[in-house]
Amino acid sequence: PVSVSFARELSLRTFKGGDNFVVLGTARANPWAQLFEPQINFVLEFGHNDKALFFRTRAPKPGEPSIYAPSSDGATTLRESYGDVAFLPDVYQPGGHILFVTGTSSQATEAAGEFLTNVRRLRKELSRTGLNLAGPPKPFEVLLRVRDTAGAPVRSEVIAVR
Repeated sequence: PVSVSFARELSLRTFKGGDNFVVLGTARANPWAQLFEPQINFVLEFGHNDKALFFRTRAPKPGEPSIYAPSSDGATTLRESYGDVAFLPDVYQPGGHILFVTGTSSQATEAAGEFLTNVRRLRKELSRTGLNLAGPPKPFEVLLRVRDTAGAPVRSEVIAVR
């Protein structure tokens, strides 16, 4: 069974209960996201004007940028944004897991959710990283580049996996 709760309805005791959770949104939209940020590589940060979101890479691989910032092509309405999916062990309860889904825009978060629910695509991308999908759950993180227009994601591509 699945239970949906608003962030305002949760407490730290909730996460200590040993269940699995999906945490959706940024730390501003869902303050519980801050609990799990130390475990992720692609950290969502706010820019100098406090509105521009970007991902900072804690440990960039060779040739990988340290920052992934959204852009907009002034000539078209097509924009580029980034989404992140992280499957993490629950730091408060052994055996529990957290699925962390966020993005630099609502369109990027939506694309990250679409990536998760496309089982064929998810399996393909995770198997490319050498993750054994038949074994016990293993932590992973996937960063997506998202092209969006008119308030909806058009396509996404995996650009980094941990």
